Formats: sequence, C-alpha cells, structure tokens
Amino acid sequence: MKEDFISKVWFIGDDLGDMVYFYGFGNDGFGVYFVEAGSLGFEYAYKIADTLTDFLVNGIGIDVITAL
Repeated sequence: MKEDFISKVWFIGDDLGDMVYFYGFGNDGFGVYFVEAGSLGFEYAYKIADTLTDFLVNGIGIDVITAL
C-alpha cells in the first residue's frame, strides 16, 4: 500500500521530526500535503495549499501548519 502511495507523490521535505511534505493528488485535489511519516497514505494526509508558492510566498495554509 505504501509503495502505491510513494509512486504517486513527489516528496518535497520533512520537518526533521515525524511530518513529511509532498505534492500529490490527495483527497482534496492536487496540492501540497503533509502526513506523519509512519502513516504514509492519502487517507491520512492533510492539504496545506494548492501550490508551494501559495504556501511559502502567499501564506496560504500557514494556519494548517501552526495548528499542529
């Protein structure tokens, strides 16, 4: 199951802890998501923003990250 997930996403980083960030087509459409490293799967992922630019430059989704 994890192999199927891994083949459908593009990993972009982690938080040096237990969260992994990736681009992919998840439950809320294509975008930037995060998920716990031990629970790789779209069913466990939370969408941050539609694009990395939206998140890093425009601040969209910062509330999702700070709510952790």
